[in-house]
Order: sequence, then C-alpha cells, then structure tokens
Amino acid sequence: MNDSYHIEELEIRISNYLSGNCTEEEKEALFASLASNEDAAKIFREMSAVWAVSSVPAFAKVEDANLSQIKGKK
Repeated sequence: MNDSYHIEELEIRISNYLSGNCTEEEKEALFASLASNEDAAKIFREMSAVWAVSSVPAFAKVEDANLSQIKGKK
C-alpha cells in the first residue's frame, strides 16, 4: 500500500469519528494510531479544526431558532 492510501483511510476514519459514525472499537483504534504516529495526529488536529469551524454556521442556525422560540414565549 502506498502513503496516499493510508492517508485517505486515516481521513475517512477521522471523518467517521468527528461525525459520530464510528464504533467504540474504531474510536479506540483511531486514538491508538494518533498516539503512535505524530503525522496522523497532525492530520487529526487539522481536520478537527476545519470540522469545528465548518460546524459553526449550522450550530448558529439552531441557536438562532432556539432564541426566537424563547423570545416568542415572553
């Protein structure tokens, strides 16, 4: 296997973790990989940062809707 395949597989595993679509065993395997491989840990940190930033607009819409409901009940 070449490095690009390993990176793609790692990115899929990280995406599954970040989206909540992994089993406990997959999560443990991912964390073991991250603990033993600094390059994998760097990719995880980068993807986590992008994931967090990209989730803000979706979260903001939910919060705006919740705030509107609260204001409407007064």
